[in-house]
Amino acid sequence: MALKNINYLLIFYLSFSLLIYIKNSFCNKNNTRCLSNSCQNNSTCKGFSKDNDCSCSGTANNVDKDCDNVKDPCFSNPCQGSATCVNTPGERSFLCKCPPGYSGTICETTIGSCGKNSCQHGGICHQDPIYPVCICPAGYAGRFCEIDHDECASSPCQNGAVCQDGIDGYSCFCVPGYQGRHCDLEVDECASDPCKNEATCLNEIGRYTCICPRDYSGYTGAQCEI
Repeated sequence: MALKNINYLLIFYLSFSLLIYIKNSFCNKNNTRCLSNSCQNNSTCKGFSKDNDCSCSGTANNVDKDCDNVKDPCFSNPCQGSATCVNTPGERSFLCKCPPGYSGTICETTIGSCGKNSCQHGGICHQDPIYPVCICPAGYAGRFCEIDHDECASSPCQNGAVCQDGIDGYSCFCVPGYQGRHCDLEVDECASDPCKNEATCLNEIGRYTCICPRDYSGYTGAQCEI
């Protein structure tokens, strides 16, 4: 009887020890970080949590998942010139905010300069603090002086004349009967006194008409010459 009781006690003890072992195994299953003391800088490990997080003391900025200090990506001033370095979310990398006229990852590229003069039609390149500027000769416009200014756009020629655009100027080709730079002057066809025998000259556009005197009924012809 005593031996039987001892066997029961032994079985109970072994069963209880097995339960304790199994319980500890499950409890420590997700506690690897806390067992290895991987949290840095006197931080507290939140054991048995899903991700075994480290509870960092003070601010959580500039620290990694182990509460170890992370170097500021902008500490070495990687952006060139007067560009501004900005930490990205999580502060693991950086972005450079380039000033006008510069581009690139660290603002290392100049958008434009007079080194490669792209001004056309004799334009002169002037290096502005921000962008190169083309000073265009008369008659041209545009960023690179690539636009030939159309002097005929304002229709300067009158009375049906044809306007021909030129470099910094234009020419008007007048229809018969008009003259002047803008074809705004009517030609006086009677100025040369073409009518004969005291006939009256009637000036018309592009031509003239001679009105022969009545008392000289014998005169005819375009100029009253007969």
